[in-house]
Amino acid sequence: MQSGIGRYFTLVIATALSSAIATLVMGVTSNYPFALAPGMGLNAFCAFSVVIGLGIEWRIALGAIFIEGILFILLTLSKVRNQIIQGIPECLKQATAAGIGFFLAYIALSGDPATGGAGIIVANPVTITGLGNLGEPATLVAIAGILITSAAVARRITGALLWGILATALLGWILGVAPPPQGIAAFPAFPSHYVRTGV
Repeated sequence: MQSGIGRYFTLVIATALSSAIATLVMGVTSNYPFALAPGMGLNAFCAFSVVIGLGIEWRIALGAIFIEGILFILLTLSKVRNQIIQGIPECLKQATAAGIGFFLAYIALSGDPATGGAGIIVANPVTITGLGNLGEPATLVAIAGILITSAAVARRITGALLWGILATALLGWILGVAPPPQGIAAFPAFPSHYVRTGV
């Protein structure tokens, strides 16, 4: 089995590849400049509620997701999906977008710094969520990255988010919080530990 960090890298690779393929298909087939990526809320629901909570084997859960994708394609082709979307009140659409944003922010601020998390907020048995150890180097870099990115966005600098990510990465490399890249590009290692052997 891989280490905790190795598993995170595998998940990042899978997310990046699926996003790249979906975005390429969107651009080639529809000529729309939209980037597509897996929904993190549904990812969390599948992992924690279905697989861990209900105890359903992950391959069965992924099979159900595949069938659900086929059904959504059929709904899209039959125009039923468009009618469903138009039937949703605008206030509910905006609330959903805000909720997803808060959920992603919660994920970004949490996590163990030892495995690549920001560590700004942590699990707490009393209050559910508590403030992490702000003395951790990785946590301090994360806070600095948030401040740098916020300042760039406030000043309306073109590509503010990307500049903020780059500045945070450089800061992490300089301070030794994260290892610098060994190259510009490379093929990821195939996750052989996920392949079932035998019948």
